[in-house]
Amino acid sequence: MANPTFKSSLAAATWLILATLLVFGFQDRMYSTSIDFASHGTLVSRLMSGWTLNPMDVSLEEMAIYPRVAHRIASLAGRLTGSAINGMQVTAILSLFLLWSMVGMAFSGLSRNRYVTAIVVLMVLTVVGNRWFGIEFFGSELVNSYYFAQLVAQSFGLAPLVMAMRKEWSTPDSLAPLALLGICVPLLASVHLLPALELLGTLTVLAMLRASTHIPGKWLARNLPTAGIITISTALLFFNPDFRSMVRISTNNGGISLRYVTDIQDAIGLAAITALVCGLMLFQWWRKRNGLCSYLDLLHKYLGAFGLATTGLCLAQVFLLKFFSLGSPYACFKYVVAMQSILAINSAVLFAGCFRPSAKRPGYWQLGGIVFAATMCMCTFAGPLAARTNALVAAEISARQFSITRADRAPMRYDFALGIKDVPNVGNYFLSRGVLGAPGLGISMDVLYSRIPAPPEQVDQILTSKGVDPWDVPACRRGSAGDLIVLDGACVFENFGDLECTGTIEFTSRGALDKASHGLTHPGGDGRWSEGSTALLTCKRPEPAPTIAYLETAGLVSETHSQRMTVWVNGRNPKTIEYSAQSPAHTVELTLPADNSAQITFQFEFPDAISPAELGMNSDQRKLAVFMYRMRFE
Repeated sequence: MANPTFKSSLAAATWLILATLLVFGFQDRMYSTSIDFASHGTLVSRLMSGWTLNPMDVSLEEMAIYPRVAHRIASLAGRLTGSAINGMQVTAILSLFLLWSMVGMAFSGLSRNRYVTAIVVLMVLTVVGNRWFGIEFFGSELVNSYYFAQLVAQSFGLAPLVMAMRKEWSTPDSLAPLALLGICVPLLASVHLLPALELLGTLTVLAMLRASTHIPGKWLARNLPTAGIITISTALLFFNPDFRSMVRISTNNGGISLRYVTDIQDAIGLAAITALVCGLMLFQWWRKRNGLCSYLDLLHKYLGAFGLATTGLCLAQVFLLKFFSLGSPYACFKYVVAMQSILAINSAVLFAGCFRPSAKRPGYWQLGGIVFAATMCMCTFAGPLAARTNALVAAEISARQFSITRADRAPMRYDFALGIKDVPNVGNYFLSRGVLGAPGLGISMDVLYSRIPAPPEQVDQILTSKGVDPWDVPACRRGSAGDLIVLDGACVFENFGDLECTGTIEFTSRGALDKASHGLTHPGGDGRWSEGSTALLTCKRPEPAPTIAYLETAGLVSETHSQRMTVWVNGRNPKTIEYSAQSPAHTVELTLPADNSAQITFQFEFPDAISPAELGMNSDQRKLAVFMYRMRFE
């Protein structure tokens, strides 16, 4: 029989080798283009520059009060690699690997046949469920919404839960497991509040289960210290400044895309199913609570308590929303990934419990938990690819060096990264905000949506790639930063000129059209979408003046959703066009006013704007309505 020390060393070595392979294999993949990616990246970037933050830093916005433990870890990794993006990638990959490794470790105390069954069933449920049916399990926090800190905290929360369970296995009826969880609750809040609340809820359920164990004459002596642990832990959580910060931030109603849970009723249904499975697990433990418990019984107890606490928090959030208008649907949906993961994990445990235990322990089979964890990471990170990070990391390093050497910035003027090759809009937004120090909101949002930054007088210098239209104007070049070109912003804006109401305006064009329009997306395909409920386009009237404009359009419609667009020309003669699945495209004829105005202004209103995600088309959360191809003047 192999030495236990050798087994532990082999497991540790295997974990480190697989962790290294995962980091090198998947750090070049961006999983989300959510604004959260840039927000978390900005905080990590600032912490790379200094351990403390400047409260007057306009680039931080809400991240100035965000809990920083996960970001400090990422900043340390960022210093080693020279990139905040790489630092976040390494931290996220290792956190997910740790999380699923903890699940594998939780199973390792089972007999060999139950252990193998639990691992195989869980792998089938999660891999098939995620790859074939799109079910979101742990790790999906990084996709679409990019909940970086929440994922790190989830892994840090599961680790003490598993350690507490194994501690109870070695020393039954000890207070040490509950004390461990009680200590970790307020500490976890400095990573993210949601997993901290899950851990506090689990501690409370475990305390209630402990109270249900009957030992004559010892009830008070057993449960008074438990009540003290919960009270102290809750008090420390409440007085943690990060707890109050997260409560403030949690009032924000963000966007989250889930495959099967689309409304509050779906969340309630999922919570009910998960609670039923967890209740069954706790019942299995309760039947033996006053006798000799097996390791499987402990799994029932701890994983059941964790799941019941999570569903209870979700339902409590729904209750507060429904009856007191506190919180938001977004806050309810943030528990969904955890509930779906718990449902899969606990179902695997219940299925494994249907088999009689074998006499043999897992032995080297415990490595199966580590292999399973690596498989789950590959399943998550090999999923939908938003973009590659190599180009963004190279631009970040160049922009950081430029920022360090930059001096004498004028007040209320900022540098921006725009149109860098192979870098998505959110990457340019991160570079502008996180590296160059532009504001988190206001003018920087134009960078996020690939619009001309307005007002132009706030644009100082522009970093872009050579030859990129419309930014790289050779006459406006003022130097270089690595592979990037540095341009004078005022000079670039002067070269855009005015948009004229003549000939044909292609909505794929850049420069003057960007400057003359608002409420339109960046060019894509053959034109631009309207974004939001209103849009504006202004062009200079030429001589002789045109009398008619023809606008080629198509609506974002489905069998159940139609669109309306109302157009005013110089504030007069509104014209409404309807789009449906039967008639999705229209060429709109607009009569131009015969007055002496120097310009023509087209005002658009879209009362039925909707996101493609709401229509079930894709994960795009933007409110879109009408796609505009071109406008022709006669």
